[in-house]
Amino acid sequence: MYHNLKYLQLDRDWLNNELRKKGKKVEDTILATYLEGGKLFIDNYKENEDNRGLYNYKPGRDN
Repeated sequence: MYHNLKYLQLDRDWLNNELRKKGKKVEDTILATYLEGGKLFIDNYKENEDNRGLYNYKPGRDN
């Protein structure tokens, strides 16, 4: 993770500040993606929240 931040010329403080602005914590973040224009996409999906985990998948359009 920190290697990727360094590549983008960013640091931990930047990441923590961006997450804090959105009311998130690093330890609760599964994926944070840096998008064009400096935006940060954050995925905090937790499997148990709505039973959409891998083992609950059912083929079809209702997923």
